[in-house]
Amino acid sequence: MLFFKQITKTIAVSISLCAIANGATITPSGGSDAVVNRDWGNGFSASDWVTSAASMTLGADYDPSDSDYRYWRVPELQFPISSLSGRTNVNASLSVYVTNSGSGNMQLRYLGDGTGNVIAENLFNSGSIIDTFASTVAGWHSFDISEELQQSVDAGHDWARFTIRSNDWFDHVTIAASEDAVYSPQINIVPEPSTLCLTIVSIFALVAYAGRHRRGAARQ
Repeated sequence: MLFFKQITKTIAVSISLCAIANGATITPSGGSDAVVNRDWGNGFSASDWVTSAASMTLGADYDPSDSDYRYWRVPELQFPISSLSGRTNVNASLSVYVTNSGSGNMQLRYLGDGTGNVIAENLFNSGSIIDTFASTVAGWHSFDISEELQQSVDAGHDWARFTIRSNDWFDHVTIAASEDAVYSPQINIVPEPSTLCLTIVSIFALVAYAGRHRRGAARQ
């Protein structure tokens, strides 16, 4: 009976260690994700850029319907990364969840540092393109952002900032926002090799301890 209790304890601790080994997950918080949009008529003033209210989804589109009315919507995602300070060889991916099939293609762009709050500004051509994806495919889309995130860490940034932008006219997509606890945008950090090694050694040590305890109990 004692042996099984020790095994149960070993498994529980091992699962906990494996969770650590899988690395950290970082999501937007507070007002760090929103849609920056511009609805304009004949007056093309920068002040027309505004941010959306909190919502379960973020929509991206670009629709030059005619010469008098056009709109752009650009979701901005900011992630807190101060916990990564000092890290080298950062290995990470950014994942967004497309809630329903859109049209055309989208661009994931890197903007560098942020403040943790999305503000009204022209983001349509801002940042560098990391990758494109088909908005017609619902579900999770993941992108390697290791290089961009390492740049942010090396620069001492507290936030990493990204946008989702329509690739061309009439392209649109809807992704889940941070208000959606299940499908929130997220950055997944792969642990450093030393962390994985320590985790594996710890698990084997726990298993060995359980085995020795069982043999000792059997001799009594």
